Amino acid sequence: MRRPCAPLASAGGALLFCLPCSAMSNVLVNELDVIAKNFVRAVVAAMRKASLKDILEAGEPRQVPIQEWIASAEADLGKRAPSKRGNPSAKLAAVNAIVAYVKAHPGQAGEVVRKAVGLDRNKWSPALRHAVAARLVTRKGEKRPAKYWAT
Repeated sequence: MRRPCAPLASAGGALLFCLPCSAMSNVLVNELDVIAKNFVRAVVAAMRKASLKDILEAGEPRQVPIQEWIASAEADLGKRAPSKRGNPSAKLAAVNAIVAYVKAHPGQAGEVVRKAVGLDRNKWSPALRHAVAARLVTRKGEKRPAKYWAT
């Protein structure tokens, strides 16, 4: 006789995981049930001990500063063939040029900044991405109408 599926763990009445009991022996189902309940208890206990700030910071990805990225890229240059996308010092120079222009002319559109700095489109995009990731420049808006400010 087949039993209905039983939840291995539930939180607030929501079913997190369910396995057909006929597929496994009762011993395995009971063991997995105990493991899942202990896991949920441990996670809830850890969250109760942590501050809200710790919980929110744990979910944020680590941002690598542009100088750290350049240093690691320059260290790797001797280990592999030169990149087809340019050397790291040129990227750093492009990032610095973008930041300097945006500091002098805040709120400019990306195309205006690119033309003023004198970068090709294929050099502009990675340099701008690194400037935004390193939080040297902030972007307001999406795609073409985006405006840039120095931070």
